[in-house]
Amino acid sequence: MSKITNLIFKGKPHYITQKFSDKHNGTDYGIYHKKIPQYAIENGTITYVGVDNNGSKYIKILYPRINKTFLQGHFDTIYVKENDEVNSNTVLGLTGMSGNATGIHLHLSIIDNESRSYINPEEYANNYVENTNINNNDEPITYIVKTDDNLSIIALKYH
Repeated sequence: MSKITNLIFKGKPHYITQKFSDKHNGTDYGIYHKKIPQYAIENGTITYVGVDNNGSKYIKILYPRINKTFLQGHFDTIYVKENDEVNSNTVLGLTGMSGNATGIHLHLSIIDNESRSYINPEEYANNYVENTNINNNDEPITYIVKTDDNLSIIALKYH
């Protein structure tokens, strides 16, 4: 599957059950009828924890580096609360089927914070660059350019 859902599910098997469309502002990912942990994809902040009009337990996570908000829905159990700081090791909760759902799955919507528009998660995942900056001090970083690199990709990786 995509880089993003592999990060959310830590590589556990999953598949698309409903695609992004004009009528469905996210993509649904089945996980073989199991309640499994969902993780944050990188450093971010929980901006909302609640239940929608259809009874789905969901959260919103602001990821400042990529300037996107992820809405993850249909949780069985949520372990985080508003204003929590999260990282790729943070378990957000367990995948479930709360609300209007026919099976255990993740509903993932990605919102571009600049345009306030919904983005197809599968298309966005094709361009997502993981934050590989593990150098937290101000020492210079040496990087060797590889085929298909461009300045934007390198800048996102290393700030």
